[in-house]
Amino acid sequence: MEVLQGFMDALQGIWATSGFLGNDPRNYIMILISLVLLYLAIKKEFEPLLLLPIAFGMLLVNLPLGGLMTAKEFADVTISID
Repeated sequence: MEVLQGFMDALQGIWATSGFLGNDPRNYIMILISLVLLYLAIKKEFEPLLLLPIAFGMLLVNLPLGGLMTAKEFADVTISID
């Protein structure tokens, strides 16, 4: 039983540090939509030149712990209007 408990502890540790725990459910919806668009582009060949980059970008932005669109990326950007 100790081996099984150690295995379960390891799985819980992986899940807790994966980034999926406590994430916004809207990210999962967008990941699902991006996977559908990738399927349509690759398997069904439905506008692949348009859907592939859009779906891949959606997937990258919504990955947990990706940090692609965090506020610190744009913290030092200033826009001046002359």
